[in-house]
Amino acid sequence: MSDPQKHGHIIAAGLGLSNPPALAVRSRASQVEISKISCVRTGVGMTQAIPAADVFALGLYLTDVSYHEIWNRGRPVIRQGYSANSMTIVNLTGEWSANIFSTFEVVAFSLPRSVLDEVAGDAGLKQVGNLSCDPGTIDPVVFQLAASILPAFQRSNEANALFLEYVVLALCVHLLERYGIGAEIKLCRGGLTPFQLRRAKDLIASDLAGNISLADIAGECGLSRQ
Repeated sequence: MSDPQKHGHIIAAGLGLSNPPALAVRSRASQVEISKISCVRTGVGMTQAIPAADVFALGLYLTDVSYHEIWNRGRPVIRQGYSANSMTIVNLTGEWSANIFSTFEVVAFSLPRSVLDEVAGDAGLKQVGNLSCDPGTIDPVVFQLAASILPAFQRSNEANALFLEYVVLALCVHLLERYGIGAEIKLCRGGLTPFQLRRAKDLIASDLAGNISLADIAGECGLSRQ
């Protein structure tokens, strides 16, 4: 199977693009890649297939798309248009490609199953069987999380690592709660003790560049990342 970190580049290459703006968030298990892909040509046609990987691809469309086809193993399985701020989720365990008819702009998240399982494990959940939504679903939470990182694409080398990690963690938890299939989602939400709150604030204040991770803060406070 292919490297999940490269899917954004593979999609971009199929559109005749190179080196799309990309962000990466590392976890214990793997790495989440987030790419901003802009297709400014019409009639691109069929893209190259994305090699199979145990990864969920979430695409949030930033622009209206009049018509778009997503193919799986040589056959069209999703044929429709999309409104701005709508999304799709595809399980990349099969070979997927797209037939492009119009211009579009999308934020593409590559979410390895191992990362979702890690988040689920930290929260005391069962591992997710699948993620699925109706193509074209508009989810305000997903939109707001994606919108919050758009400025980071302009200066990816200066992006705050802690903030990006928080966004990815929040996205994974939301997807597990809302679109997870085969997992019993019961999150236990509690507050921090005064000592834990002070310790977390001290750690963040000591590293304003954002190089400290949520896992580091949680470990210092005797907590999981959730």
